[in-house]
Amino acid sequence: MKGRDFEGKHGTAGISARLKALAFAAVVALAAAPAGVSAQGLPTADDLESEQPTDEEVEPEAPAQEEPTEPEQPEAPPEAEDAGESEAEATQPAEETTEPEAASDEEGSETVEAPADAEAGDASAEDDTRFAAPGINIEGARGFQHITSAIAGKPNTYHVGFLGNFTKGSDVIRYQDENEFVGGNLLFQATILEYLSANIGVRATNNVNTFGRPQAMLAQGDVHLGVRGHYVPQPGFHVAGDMTVFFPTGFSSAGLDASATSFRPRMLATAELGEFLPEANGKKVPLTAHFNFGFLFDNSSSLVPDGLRPTRVERFAHNISAYDYLQFGLGFEYALPYVSPFLAWNLDVPVNPDAGVCAEAATLPCLTDEGFAAFPDTLSLGVRGEPIENLGLTAGVDIGLTGADVNGIPVTPPWQMIVGASWAIDPEPKIEYVEKVVEKEKVVEKMPPQGFIVGTVTDKKTGEPIGGAVIRYMVEGKKTPQATSPQGTFLSYGFDPGKEVQIKVSHPDYHATEARQMIDGEGQVELAVSLDPIPKQGTVGGTVIDQEGNPIPNATIKLTGPDAVEVTTGVTGKFEKEVAAGDYTVAASAEGFLTGGRDAEVASNKELQLEITLKPEPKEKLVEVQEDRIRIKQKVFFETGKAKILPRSYDVLNQVASVLLETPRIEQLRIEGHTDDVGAEDYNLELSQSRADSVRKYLIEQGISQERIEAKGFGESQPLVPNASDRNRSLNRRVEFRIVDQGLEEKGDEK
Repeated sequence: MKGRDFEGKHGTAGISARLKALAFAAVVALAAAPAGVSAQGLPTADDLESEQPTDEEVEPEAPAQEEPTEPEQPEAPPEAEDAGESEAEATQPAEETTEPEAASDEEGSETVEAPADAEAGDASAEDDTRFAAPGINIEGARGFQHITSAIAGKPNTYHVGFLGNFTKGSDVIRYQDENEFVGGNLLFQATILEYLSANIGVRATNNVNTFGRPQAMLAQGDVHLGVRGHYVPQPGFHVAGDMTVFFPTGFSSAGLDASATSFRPRMLATAELGEFLPEANGKKVPLTAHFNFGFLFDNSSSLVPDGLRPTRVERFAHNISAYDYLQFGLGFEYALPYVSPFLAWNLDVPVNPDAGVCAEAATLPCLTDEGFAAFPDTLSLGVRGEPIENLGLTAGVDIGLTGADVNGIPVTPPWQMIVGASWAIDPEPKIEYVEKVVEKEKVVEKMPPQGFIVGTVTDKKTGEPIGGAVIRYMVEGKKTPQATSPQGTFLSYGFDPGKEVQIKVSHPDYHATEARQMIDGEGQVELAVSLDPIPKQGTVGGTVIDQEGNPIPNATIKLTGPDAVEVTTGVTGKFEKEVAAGDYTVAASAEGFLTGGRDAEVASNKELQLEITLKPEPKEKLVEVQEDRIRIKQKVFFETGKAKILPRSYDVLNQVASVLLETPRIEQLRIEGHTDDVGAEDYNLELSQSRADSVRKYLIEQGISQERIEAKGFGESQPLVPNASDRNRSLNRRVEFRIVDQGLEEKGDEK
């Protein structure tokens, strides 16, 4: 009998049954597809769902009414007609002239629908055409058949629905069997937020097979829950991450079996191809493509009690699989008036088989024997429709493309019908937009002459314009505050001539001030306002230590910058001082030590912490500040032909850094490098520049701001003495420190 079962499933009788099923499915699909409808260039259903109608109120000029007992009213000038198109918003007294009034609603005037010519009628008919709104698939998620859409939909909207599936035939599971399967799915879908949606479904199935024991196998109460996060990287393209959990009922019972819980993470992508394809007849092509890819961790085999092996009928009836699956889905839908036909392909690739699935006693071949032909593979086609608003109907057929049955995988039926209905729920009240012709009274406002203030707000110290300053009008009547432009300018409201206008100008970084301006007459008057800046404070603190890391008490810290202050360290070597924000030279000095520190910026409302290490005071003073230079009494030595400073020159360079910290008025120092005439001129120029750069880098490492020092090489072009001897050449190889710019003795004073 086992051999007969295998032969019957793969013999001519089985093939004939499959061909009959394919023919039947094709007939059903053709009957369901809409005929005679040309949809090229129509928008997609999702486009229509998100599109908001516009309300264009047509306000034709009210015709003058003829009064036989009164003379004809004079016609208003064109300027008055234009002014009367909208209601006047001015709050100042105005002279009014009124055209002949149209009858008001109280007097019995009639609000009528706008007359439409032939062209307008065609447009109206097109606007009234309903397109099928997005529906739900067999699991309750947005989509169709077995395809899930990555489009989230409108937040706070919901779907409830029921979808059923049905298949029937002979030789479906076993040779000469008769099989009938009916399933029902009660579904609920919710778009919770703009980028979050969820769905839940409860499923019941009944399978009747002549070889079943019992013949009728009922499963009721299977539950699945799905959650998706959505993202739109660019208009027309949507992606989503999906996680669905399946809770099946226990084998031969009605309760949930937690051990058989299955999981399926997926990646979803949807492209509204009309956004990327050329337009047809001036309209976007309403074609949408969907791609689903996921992995099903299928634990349904846990439904089977230990020691038992499910029959082929039981595997099919309860969807029990011995494999996990890589799942692929590709679908397309095309929006037509009232309906959207769709086409989809789904493929499951079995992986990770259960142990013993290909035992020798198995009546079917192994997956490794049949390969791709045994993969669950279906082609789906059908149509969605919306005959009345919010009611979605769907009908489709799955055509089984699987060519072989293997042990451990439920049979793919030759065909399966899926039909159902859903109802869309939107708690927000719907606004109906109706185009009307409304007769309105025309009022012509004649404004009195007015004057305006053209103002400029600047920094009182620097004269720079202040953008974002707030202008408040201290006058009768409510006037919304204004803000100055980035150029510091503003244009006031209009005021009556002869009126004095008082304003208050404020900015977070400046002291507020008030100003008054008389409006002399029509036109513009200028007003200049300057604001005093609010001093910005910051805190500088730190620790002074020696080269061994020991704190140095009673060290003097001199801060030179926007403020010029001194502070003394305590026994722990720490100091702290609040100063005006800005750039400072921080110099720390103590008896027996060389002055150290650094140039630093103290930010507003911030705290700057420094650690200053002082070096022992040298035995010999090698540096002297002169009028235009810092003179060094010892040369700076480098490796021959290179720019690397020799350690014996560190002392003199440390003293140069100390002098710069002690003398903050030296605002710009140039380090000049020179060579003798030995070697090529270009080589000497490059070498002198490299050596000057090395000295500059060393001083920066000692805490000197890089903005205070520059480096320039002169090569052999500026010798001190003729290069006539080795001694003279040695004198010409040198580094000099030229003071380029210096301020006053106290850097905190203005120059």
